[in-house]
Amino acid sequence: MRALLAIALVFGMAVMSQAATITLTVEADEVAKTWEAFAKVDGGSDNDGISSIWFDVTADGDLAITGSTLELPRGFDGAQMWGFTVSRNDGANGMGLRGGLVTTSVGDAVVTDFGVAAGSMTNIIGTMGPDSWSVPALIASGTYDGEAGNIYVDTRNGVVNLLDNNRNHAQSGQVFDEQKVIGGSVSVPVPEPSTFVLLGLAGLGLFAVRRRR
Repeated sequence: MRALLAIALVFGMAVMSQAATITLTVEADEVAKTWEAFAKVDGGSDNDGISSIWFDVTADGDLAITGSTLELPRGFDGAQMWGFTVSRNDGANGMGLRGGLVTTSVGDAVVTDFGVAAGSMTNIIGTMGPDSWSVPALIASGTYDGEAGNIYVDTRNGVVNLLDNNRNHAQSGQVFDEQKVIGGSVSVPVPEPSTFVLLGLAGLGLFAVRRRR
């Protein structure tokens, strides 16, 4: 009985170790009114990084996403494309951003460990996107308008596929690891009252100067 219990526990631990968690986060610059979205992959014993991703960046309150650019690494070495070049789309104001890795597994053309560990592409002649990444990995950037609300990032229909350790691609919805996706958000607060006071004092100062003239 104890032997069976030990085997069950070991098997259970092995199954648990298979799970991969993809965490998406978003940051906002309230002065420049820009945003950046990031992805990080934790866990998974058969996980060699993100293979493809399809996601949206949205906003509420009086905020509106006004621009979006995909930041997944890609390049060209003179013979073939490298990185995330398949179905690449910057989306329309944050909606429908997507990209997938090249389907060839020749050499280092397949970007591995994206979202898992920092890395870079080598032998690139023409870079058409980022050629290096950190963790969390930048996946998109853009602009927004408005003063207060929340900005969200989440996958569309849960589409985030991973490479396995043999650089096999997840295609047609195939997932090599049991996984879960966690979306993220950031709040853009209403400017503090002190900001309005300073602006008001500045306006009064200009008015006084004009009256003196």
